[in-house]
This record gives sequence, structure tokens and C-alpha cells, in this order.
Amino acid sequence: MTYYVDAGCKIAGNDGLTQENPLHSIDKIKLNAGDTVLFKRGTVIRTPLFLQSGESGKPITYGAYGEGANPVVNTSVQACDSEQWQEEYPNIWRFTGELPSEICNIVFDDGICFGNLRWEMESLKKQGEWTCDTLGYSMRKLPHNGNGTVYLFSKENPAKIYNSIELVFWGKMKIVTAQHDVIIENITFEKGGVHGFAATNPERIHIINCRFRCIGGGIFDLENKIRLGNAVEFWNGARDCLVERCIFEDIYDSGVTHQGNSCEHIPKRIIFRQNTFIRCGLAAYEWRGPVSKDVVFEKNRCMEAGGAFTLQGEGNPRRTEKIENISACVFVLIWYKEEDLAENAVYCTIRNNQFYLGSGSNAAIWSTLKKKDYRHFIIDHNEYYQQPAQAMTHIDDRTYVAEEYRRYQEETKLDKSSNFIVLNE
Repeated sequence: MTYYVDAGCKIAGNDGLTQENPLHSIDKIKLNAGDTVLFKRGTVIRTPLFLQSGESGKPITYGAYGEGANPVVNTSVQACDSEQWQEEYPNIWRFTGELPSEICNIVFDDGICFGNLRWEMESLKKQGEWTCDTLGYSMRKLPHNGNGTVYLFSKENPAKIYNSIELVFWGKMKIVTAQHDVIIENITFEKGGVHGFAATNPERIHIINCRFRCIGGGIFDLENKIRLGNAVEFWNGARDCLVERCIFEDIYDSGVTHQGNSCEHIPKRIIFRQNTFIRCGLAAYEWRGPVSKDVVFEKNRCMEAGGAFTLQGEGNPRRTEKIENISACVFVLIWYKEEDLAENAVYCTIRNNQFYLGSGSNAAIWSTLKKKDYRHFIIDHNEYYQQPAQAMTHIDDRTYVAEEYRRYQEETKLDKSSNFIVLNE
């Protein structure tokens, strides 16, 4: 069965079985394994998607129909009405609307520029800097109840300076989730305060030809001023999952990652393939323990690490990396291994990727693991583009610059068949 959904449709009683009689949402329909749900192109869905699961061999597919731009899931709140802003102090404007949950970020003009979080009112000195009196409530599980006040530095009413202002919230902590046997394709997910897609121990999830943008920024640790937010996060295990031909841009932490705090279920047989990563703050791909097995990161294009959305006016390293002793603004981050697997196990294969290291990149690959762990990684047949003295990799407590690529190959035994394109200054 195929169901059609148009978020702009206000007609009650439609069965959703034809494009002419679409449903307004999928909240009240019971899907069966093998069903398809298509969202109308050109529409914006303002609530998170909690997707129903199919069965092994009979996934439920969620995609798009019609013409125009792919459907967008955007849970932010518009704040571009001048009457929503009141000047509380000189150049300090208070948002007078209701805050549905803790604010995590502000996006101006659909991503042309971004607000910069400041932790105290006294620090609001420049255009676009903001703070809120309920920072950190969500992670500490304090009641929010629509309370909280946002303050924004602006030389005049913000609604007169920006064409659009979107307040990005913590909300349900993710824009989309699914547990097993689901295909998600041709949908844009944007402006969520924590994660884009997130699930615990998912199985057979395929995310294809989707776009994730302006994701993350929620407060993880208020005391240490640490924030978080990944575009696709598999937590405490995942099996037989695929992320392919997606675009990731302006992600606070990592584009794709598997991580967790349990060794009971480890990630197995996950493929990240043919994706494009632009301006991810921590890494395009974050390999994080406990461990993994047979994960593949291949044929991806990684460019423009870091960026205004992720640095938020801070220097590099950000506060997060100072606490964890890792590096941001890299393309592949490998760290935090808690246990060993069998001698012949392959944790991860990183191959046939293109790494374009610009001025904001700290390295293409940054690993905190020791040399004995390299046998569990296959890293080869990649292409590195960078300046001669620019850091290329950080392995076994040593940083190799572009000019040292032969030494890097000899000492690490990695990237033996890779291409290193050292560009002129």
C-alpha cells in the first residue's frame, strides 16, 4: 500500500491513497511491512518523524512524490516578525514568543549566517550573539514548560536586519528516528537542535539521497560549556545499515557516527558510501568505541571542515575538544576504544574517499588509538588534496604534514596505494 502525505493539506477524512486525497500527517495511520509513505515535494513538515518499522525483507519506505524540492522536515520556530522582539537594553533584544523547549541555535536567512551562543548576558557584544536563561535544562532534565527568555544582540530590531530568523530547539532530541527495516530517501532534514537521525541499536536502516543541514548545538555540559549534535548517529550498536548519496552541511559535531556506552551490542556491517560532507565541526565520520566490526566508509567526498555554524565564533580547538583531548575540524576521527576484538577482526575500512583539506581543516584523519590497533583498520586508496605544510594525518601521537606522506606510509603502513596531491601555496 502507498500513502501520500501533504503537510499543507487541511482536509480531514482523506484516506491518503491517492495524490488527490493526501493525508495531513502519518500520525494516525497503521502501516504494514512493505508499505510506502510519500511526502509531497515542496512542503515543510514541522514535527519530528517517528517512523514505523517493517520486517526483514519487507521494509517500509518513506520518500517523496510530486515536483519541486524534496520535502523538508524542519522543527525550528520562525521569529521574523518585528513584534516578536523587544529592546530590553541598548542593542539587546528579547524574544517575546513562547519557547517550546530549550533553544540550541539561531539560523539567519536560511543559513547565510548564524547566531553565536554566549554564556552570559554580559558577553553579548556583537551582531548575532545570543544567550538564554534556560541553557542546559534539557540534558539536566529540568522542567522547561515553555519558559525561558532569549536575548539577542542586534543594532536594530532583528526582524528588520534578517529576512528570516529560525530558532532551533532541543525538542525530541532528534528530527527523525526508526528502529528496523526502514528506507528513508529523498527527504531534507534541517534545523534540529541535537541530532538529525538517531536510534539505539537499529537494524537494516537505509538512508539514501537525503540532505542534513544546520543540525546540532544543544548544551551537553553546562559547567564545561560543551555542546553536541550529529547528523546521523547510531547509538549502542547498529547492524546492516546504509547511508548513501546524502549531503551533510553545517553539522555541529559529526556527519555520521556510531558510538555508545555499552559493549553489549557493537556496530556491525554499516556502510557510509558516496556521501558529501561540507562544514562538519568535529568530523565527517566519527569512529568511536567501544568497538565496531566491518564498518565501511567509502567513496565519500569531504570538504570544508569546521565553518561558522560549528565554531560559533570560537577558536579551534573548541571547548569540547579541550575536554576530550581530540581534534575538531577533521574528516575522520578515530578514538575511544574500550575493548579488543578477535585478532583478525576488521573494525573499519576507509577507502576510495576524497579529502579536500582547506584552511579550516586540522587533518584528514585524526586517531588517538595506538599502533597495535592499526591492524584492525584498512585505510587505503584515498585521495588527499592539501598544501605542503598542512597537517594531513595525526596517528600514534604524531602529526604528518602533506610533504611527509611517504614517511606516513612507511611508518604506519596505511594508505599504501593512496594518492597525495600536494598543491602549490
